[in-house]
Amino acid sequence: MVPQVTVIGILMIVNGSLSVLLGILYAVMGPVMFTMMTRQNAAAAPPPEVQQIFTWVSIGYVVAGSVVAIAGLMNIAGGISALKFRSRAFVITALFFNILPTFTCYCTVTSLGLMIWGLIVMFQGDVAHAFSLGASGYTPDEIKRRMADREYRRDRQRDDDYDDSRRDDEDRPRRRRDRDDEPEPPPKRSAPPGTADDDRIQEK
Repeated sequence: MVPQVTVIGILMIVNGSLSVLLGILYAVMGPVMFTMMTRQNAAAAPPPEVQQIFTWVSIGYVVAGSVVAIAGLMNIAGGISALKFRSRAFVITALFFNILPTFTCYCTVTSLGLMIWGLIVMFQGDVAHAFSLGASGYTPDEIKRRMADREYRRDRQRDDDYDDSRRDDEDRPRRRRDRDDEPEPPPKRSAPPGTADDDRIQEK
């Protein structure tokens, strides 16, 4: 699972960058739409109720864009931390922030997929150990090398244990069959009189 942390970190940066662009687009779209509608109705002033609706819609776009942009920035920062194997709790928190862009109906599939996959990987024991090594000052390359050696030793130990069990089975003495357990040979049948075997026995 440790090599997958690098892939998740890269995807978090990419997804976060897209979320930031989407958030900026939403934040700019609201005021622009409000300004265009106001200019179109400059000759005939809209009722206060309509103007209030335009204002709230514009504010809603700005708030939604800001939230999505914050989620994207969290993903970018979390991805950088994942690449460095630093601050596992912060990476997990950044993954949970992928819930926010889903309310805009954009990046829903990628955000939820990345969040679920990332959380599964981040809660693995070997990944937690790798982040503890990162907190101790090890570089990402050293962490990957140490974890690869650890996996190799674990697989080698498993193979050695399997070979020992096979060797024990081969070295275990086999139970010899007793003579009483051996089946008795069938009794010889005497040749009927007048046959060739009977004549040979009489000649002897």
